[in-house]
Amino acid sequence: MEVRDIFALRKAGKIEEAYNLIREKYKTYHGHYTSLCMFWCASDVLQLRLEEGRFDEARQIFLALEHMLPNLPDDDVIGIQMNKLRQLVNEIS
Repeated sequence: MEVRDIFALRKAGKIEEAYNLIREKYKTYHGHYTSLCMFWCASDVLQLRLEEGRFDEARQIFLALEHMLPNLPDDDVIGIQMNKLRQLVNEIS
């Protein structure tokens, strides 16, 4: 499956499926679009985990996203999203 197909799954609301697929792809390849897809899918799942009350898992995903930041483009939208996620995670601490 191509990264664009995974993005399409995410946009269709199949967040868990998209996240699982991009995680497999990201294990072996960290290209530009793969990294962006991983960031956005993980961001969605982090928010789902918070809604589900699965706070430890949400924190782990957040830490993984922070670890990814240096490999992502310096993009205002990504920065805004990270600040939003940081605020959400801090609220549960």
